[in-house]
Amino acid sequence: MILLASTSDKVQIVTSAAVAIDVHAVYVDFATPSTITPGRKNTAISTATTTDVVASPAGSTVRKVKYLNVRNKGSSPQVTTVQHTDGTTTVELKKVNLLPGRCLTYMEGDGWELMDQPLKLSQNQLTASAVTQYTVPSDMVTEVTSIWISNDDTSERTITLHFVASGGSAGVTNKFLDAVPVGPGQTLQIECKGTYLNSGDFISALASVASQVNLHISGQEHA
Repeated sequence: MILLASTSDKVQIVTSAAVAIDVHAVYVDFATPSTITPGRKNTAISTATTTDVVASPAGSTVRKVKYLNVRNKGSSPQVTTVQHTDGTTTVELKKVNLLPGRCLTYMEGDGWELMDQPLKLSQNQLTASAVTQYTVPSDMVTEVTSIWISNDDTSERTITLHFVASGGSAGVTNKFLDAVPVGPGQTLQIECKGTYLNSGDFISALASVASQVNLHISGQEHA
């Protein structure tokens, strides 16, 4: 439940970049003694700024936020923070890296939900030394769902892949694949649904030779 209980209370959205964001808010006002008035507000944001998306109620009125939909309609990711202020203290309610086309919603009784969207986490031709392929964005958790490895060479090649904790480095203790062989002209698919990485964790990979082994990683990012 999100309540605006004074004439200083607001719900705001902080945007980190000049990316187009649409916000739709639905609320109900409860005025003394028993007047109930529904309301809604549409807000279009296009700059890096702090924007009031649910305004303060009138005196002797409590405003209850029933629904909030935040959509990134731009072409770039947008770190988006939803916050509540009482005019003195501001607190973060939710912070996400909102990808293009993705929606963050709040529904009274159900809470927050980020629309899941399958993603291509990485698609690269590997080198013979460990290189970071993907890093989990701030305030997100990533589920790695599948890994595809193809060998374009005429000889068998191997791939080594690491899932590394934030601040760490690729090593023996975080190998996910250890010199897995892939035959000449062959493609290997590895299903790993249910494998999660936390904010700041990253995937590093290398092949036994450079410019012959291709890597494709799919997954989902969750708030």
